[in-house]
Amino acid sequence: MKTDTGWRSSSNLFIFTRVRLVALGHLLPIGAHSFHEIMSAARSFEGCTYTDGNYRYIPPLDWKTELKPLWEQAEKKVKNDIRK
Repeated sequence: MKTDTGWRSSSNLFIFTRVRLVALGHLLPIGAHSFHEIMSAARSFEGCTYTDGNYRYIPPLDWKTELKPLWEQAEKKVKNDIRK
């Protein structure tokens, strides 16, 4: 019989990476914390890896299909805001 291994179970790894995304989605827009602060804090949980300054690797999201289009959209918005 297979037993749960506590915090390191695969279901918890799935949850941790998604909770990190929720924290990013809620705390960044209101300026409560920076990307670096959120990712650094989440790094203490198994499966939530982060290398300082790497904004392209945020599991479970994929850079090419999910993050790059958002990055490009944000860049356009910033450039437009600067021109105003």
